[in-house]
Amino acid sequence: MNATDYHNAHILIVDDHIANVTLLEDVLYEAEFTNVNGFTDPKAGFEYLQSHDVDLVLLDIRMPGMSGLEFLAAMQQKKKSVSVPVVVLTAQTDAPTREKALEAGALDFITKPFDSEEVIKRVNNILNIRYNAKQHAERADTLQDRVDEQTRELRALSLQELITGLPNRRAVKEHIHQLLHRGDEFVIFFIVINDMDEIAALHGYQLAEALLKELGDVLAASAIGQRGYLGCWGNSEYVLVYPLALDEAKMARLAQRLLRLLNGDILVENFSLRVHARIGMAHSRDLSLANNSEKPMDPGAIVGLATLALPINQSQGGFARYDDNLHQQLLRKNRIRIALGEAIKHNQLVLAYQPKVALNSCKLCGAETLLRWNHPEMGPISPGEFIPLAEHTGDVIALGRWVLKTAIAQIACWEKERRLDDNQNIEGRFSLAVNVASRQLMQPDFASELLGLVAHYQIEPKRLCVEVTESGLMEDIDMAIAQLSQLANAGIEIAIDDFGTGYSSLAYLRNLPMQVLKIDRQFVMELPHNHQDARIAETIVNMAHSLDCHVVAEGVEEISQYESLHEMGCEQAQGFLFSRPIPIETMNELLENGLDIQPNQGT
Repeated sequence: MNATDYHNAHILIVDDHIANVTLLEDVLYEAEFTNVNGFTDPKAGFEYLQSHDVDLVLLDIRMPGMSGLEFLAAMQQKKKSVSVPVVVLTAQTDAPTREKALEAGALDFITKPFDSEEVIKRVNNILNIRYNAKQHAERADTLQDRVDEQTRELRALSLQELITGLPNRRAVKEHIHQLLHRGDEFVIFFIVINDMDEIAALHGYQLAEALLKELGDVLAASAIGQRGYLGCWGNSEYVLVYPLALDEAKMARLAQRLLRLLNGDILVENFSLRVHARIGMAHSRDLSLANNSEKPMDPGAIVGLATLALPINQSQGGFARYDDNLHQQLLRKNRIRIALGEAIKHNQLVLAYQPKVALNSCKLCGAETLLRWNHPEMGPISPGEFIPLAEHTGDVIALGRWVLKTAIAQIACWEKERRLDDNQNIEGRFSLAVNVASRQLMQPDFASELLGLVAHYQIEPKRLCVEVTESGLMEDIDMAIAQLSQLANAGIEIAIDDFGTGYSSLAYLRNLPMQVLKIDRQFVMELPHNHQDARIAETIVNMAHSLDCHVVAEGVEEISQYESLHEMGCEQAQGFLFSRPIPIETMNELLENGLDIQPNQGT
């Protein structure tokens, strides 16, 4: 940058001698500086400095009323002038004066009497430094502006769900946090669009995403959506945060309005798609109900309460409200979930045995093991409660191992005591059935681990029957066939449980190494009066026989059911007509004492 670039620089001269001011003005004008102002009154010069953008100050040291050092000190106190460079004009060349001036903020000196060439060089040098600093500052400001703009854009993107353009989960939680901080009352409507995975599988993810975008637009454009704060929570989940004091009736009406907006046929990219939604509701006051600690609630916690209230299916009306019953259920589930991991370690589990009866003789032909849990504080816990939790948490694998090991050990005990051989009260070959969960069956080492237990306890493999459900098989039919074939080849009996309630298909039945089909209790309970159930049961019996399998009927409670099944050709049955599930001591009595099991209600 050369001297001509500084011609417009704003230079201020402050010297109490008019001759010095005039001389410097002439020197600067001669060098083509056009914006020069001179003052002989330092106070007037200081006021001018505070009201104008000045690039350089040429300042005398010795002045009446306000010395140059005082001028410098005052400049340091004002934001307007703190960064303006100062060159001191002085006839004093002693070191202490120069040192004081430098300490006060001066950058350079011009010695009196003035040398015109020296004045211009020093002025240009200082202005060069000044302008370079300005350019750096301007570039830094520009860069900062860009950074700030990009930061704002990135933050906006980080709070936006890409498919719908609606606020995402993070944005929704921030909004809820603000409402909670202010103490505002509001309702959470947690909206789930059913069967989105099926729509994506049938029509592709692009159409599924277009549907979600369309539904988001519908909600956002509605009066209820515009009054509330609408966002996305998951792939097929919306959250509407709606300002509302606690009003159960109005909450229900709003939920109904939302369902009317969403449910029904919608045209997306020339496809007519049927939409069904479910809504769970929670009010901000519910947080005090659910919060048992003094710690602040996570803003996502109230959304969690709304998800708990989601109806399982459409038959429940499409929407439901969080209440204390749900909260108590959640507390119990959490307690059971935590205790479940300790149940095996603390020997809280036992097996019950439900005898199986040969229908042609009413003699014992086997039993099914049923898992029971008696918690020291909660008491007996139903399998209907803890088995689904175990399947969800993965504890079902450890439970399944325990059941198999315990059942096989019991068979070994019976064999050692010779309770099963040459027993006149047993019809055919006695086998003990164990239910295997689908998650357990899908473990790659399941079959080899089970065969290892059989070998360790040295039992006859034919004494053990592995029961699996149809739905469990269909999770990975190839894996299931491979595992069950390995067991069947070793002599273990394979049974399909709850047959007729799942994905019955001859295409997979003929490939399964099964020996037993079990008729589900739902086809037995109304026999023989329900002719449709009778036809289904008879069809299952005939199908099983065509596949060289025998049949076990579950849930037999009445003589008429027993007689109907026997007439159809069903070989075996279990149910309260013969015996309820019994402890091992009672089962041993049946085997040891040779009691016949007759079909009567009192057993």
